[in-house]
Amino acid sequence: MTPEQIIAAVALLTSAPALDTQSGGGFHTRDPAPREGFHEPMRSDVRVPVAGGTNDPQPSWTWSLLAAETLENSRVVIFPNAGHGTSLYSDCGKDMNVTFILDPGAELDTACVGALTPCFVLPDTPLP
Repeated sequence: MTPEQIIAAVALLTSAPALDTQSGGGFHTRDPAPREGFHEPMRSDVRVPVAGGTNDPQPSWTWSLLAAETLENSRVVIFPNAGHGTSLYSDCGKDMNVTFILDPGAELDTACVGALTPCFVLPDTPLP
């Protein structure tokens, strides 16, 4: 492809209508810039679990705590040794998802999270 063809293709991709799967079909025009207030934190009093994984490269698990600051009714759960999509990495996380979906008002049982941290033992160290 020539540079002119590449520029034309990029222009077409960024300005052509795209399939709108969120509203049941149809087409809409892509917005080339973020909406106003894009960087403002989400504020809500809706009950929501906020999960973070200690092995998530982006966003860091610390962002879960930051997100929860403006989510008044949130519950933060940090999953050790989990990457992106933390609540799908273990039965513990999956069970919390199911509990929340079936009864958003129920308390999340986070007792299983502690078992996700491995216990490293050196050869001359007794087992805990």
